[in-house]
Amino acid sequence: MTYIDEFLRGKIAVSCQTEEGAAKFLRWCKDEYDIKWNGGEAIDENYTRWKERKDQMTYIYGLGLSTGLQFGSADYHREIGVDIVSYNEILGEQYSDADFEPASDEELKLMLFGR
Repeated sequence: MTYIDEFLRGKIAVSCQTEEGAAKFLRWCKDEYDIKWNGGEAIDENYTRWKERKDQMTYIYGLGLSTGLQFGSADYHREIGVDIVSYNEILGEQYSDADFEPASDEELKLMLFGR
């Protein structure tokens, strides 16, 4: 199971150490999965609420009976037994090694020698 799968099942919380990271993560939630806030409101990546918890900010989707995104603190999520991963780990999974195809010998020659 990938981090993305675990996140979408409410099994992990996502940590955002910077406000820019929080905005990037929220944009990903909105654009890739059409995730909304717990109350049903659309996500606005300019409204991260990051300043409320700063580097302790975490986001979790579908916790308990919830059907939306919630925010909280890393300490709280750890207390209730939820694992925390960095937003970089979640977003990085979209580009897994399975998607990587090495260059052929011909492509390498063209890149290195231009012929």
